[in-house]
Amino acid sequence: MRIAVDPDAVRRAWDAGVVVGAERLVDCRDRHHGAARGVSMAGLDRCLTDAVGAVTGAVVTVGAVCAELGEGVEACLATWQATQGQTVGELKALQRGLVEW
Repeated sequence: MRIAVDPDAVRRAWDAGVVVGAERLVDCRDRHHGAARGVSMAGLDRCLTDAVGAVTGAVVTVGAVCAELGEGVEACLATWQATQGQTVGELKALQRGLVEW
């Protein structure tokens, strides 16, 4: 069975979904973190600082996963184009480190 792939359409979909979503996540984190600066939380400082650190770590991780997966998608599209649609190669993204979680 032959599958037709439009690499430009895949890239547009990736940009519209994953790239824009990751940018919005970072923007949301930064906007809310900035809005909370200078607000006294009467003894919750350490807890809130830990929470901000956890959220920041999660956002960084999501960004890294999206970047790694994006590289894999781009490599598959390049293989698809180089072989005139005969193969997409192998998507190797996300194989590193996830077992350790």
